[in-house]
Amino acid sequence: MACCGNWSEVIHLMNSGYDEIQEICSEVKSDVEAKTKENYREFRAIEYCHQLVAGTNYLIRVQVGEQKWIDIVVWKHLPQDPIKLQLTGIRQNRKLEDPFEPFNGFN
Repeated sequence: MACCGNWSEVIHLMNSGYDEIQEICSEVKSDVEAKTKENYREFRAIEYCHQLVAGTNYLIRVQVGEQKWIDIVVWKHLPQDPIKLQLTGIRQNRKLEDPFEPFNGFN
């Protein structure tokens, strides 16, 4: 469990049932496709970490094709906020062995 402001350890999802993380990915998929100008047939969360702030930041590595990955950052707002999820960053053209660390913005 992460302390407020710190990022948690990376959790690998290959053989785990973290449906909430996949649901987050599914909800922001169209935003990711709009930003990257790509249409992803595959969009599967494979690992993530999170940071507790005013809500929760999620850094998620997503498999988007055979040997193709992207990293996304999604902010899950507090329950009382009208906006529930906000895509705040994308890193494209990732390799599975690339460092998995927090970043800001879009590339």
